[in-house]
Amino acid sequence: KSRRQAQIGSARSPLSALFKREWKLYFRTPMFFLNGIAPIIMLIGASGAFTFTDNDKEIVSFLTDTSVTWDPAVWIGASMVIFLSSFTSVSSSSISREGKQFYISKLIPVPVALMIRAKWLFSLSISIFLIVLLGIVFGFFGVPLSSILWMVLIGVCLASICNLCGIMLDALIPNLKWTNPQEAVNKSYAGLLLVGLVGIVAGILAGVPSLLIKLITLLLLLGVNWGVLKGTEAVARKRYEYIEA
Repeated sequence: KSRRQAQIGSARSPLSALFKREWKLYFRTPMFFLNGIAPIIMLIGASGAFTFTDNDKEIVSFLTDTSVTWDPAVWIGASMVIFLSSFTSVSSSSISREGKQFYISKLIPVPVALMIRAKWLFSLSISIFLIVLLGIVFGFFGVPLSSILWMVLIGVCLASICNLCGIMLDALIPNLKWTNPQEAVNKSYAGLLLVGLVGIVAGILAGVPSLLIKLITLLLLLGVNWGVLKGTEAVARKRYEYIEA
């Protein structure tokens, strides 16, 4: 009976099964991790090391400056989040990583939209992990907890949009012909386009002020997330018919 219940539970959660598949596909190949997340973790760790030196005074005074209305810590942190999310190449190689095994995705009897959501949730989980690390570093710098929380909220929304754009770009121009796993990440055309895109967004964020604007921005980002998710699913549904490994 317990086995039967487990089978029913598994059948009712294809999204979790697809998420686990994404997790295994990424971490069972060390090259994906070493070329994607590992350098970013090292970069965040190195920035945190500044808190134990005498060189951090100017950084701390800038991030905690209350004489300006735009809350530097929130928007600089949010800008860093989207750059980190794009440079990991987790989302922009989400389809390319499958390589010659992409045909399996075309045989799995689940909607393409569900596969895309699994890829999105996986890449977002990695982004959230990096955001938490960044928040800890900001805490070491003495940034107020309220600013860190705003950075996390807005950062997660921005990272989500960034990841969806990466998946959409990879669906449009996947690189499935690689022979070395490093090529799937480093030669991702989607990754290059994504870095340029988030650079523009980060520049726009630099002058956004006040609590009211933060709330409006957060609500707008939630709406944009929904729109980009549906758009990404639509693009993937159309492209999956033509992508060949």
